[in-house]
Amino acid sequence: DGLREFGENKSFTLLEKLMDECLAKKLIPFTYVAQGPEVLEEFISLKKLEIKNLKILFSGVLNDIPAEKIKQRIRNNAF
Repeated sequence: DGLREFGENKSFTLLEKLMDECLAKKLIPFTYVAQGPEVLEEFISLKKLEIKNLKILFSGVLNDIPAEKIKQRIRNNAF
């Protein structure tokens, strides 16, 4: 889907979103780990995802982008 969107609109937005959501899905097993480096990796990765979502939201609001378009760009954390 992401490559098709790039071919049609020359936009990496959907491809980047799908890659971020795939990474978040890979972190699901780390949720059940009580201690170890996996916990820290999950925490840092989810914080990066949250910061990216805030950047998308704030830049969309500042540039008067419609709410529906902003919602399409927000990443899901798959949890």
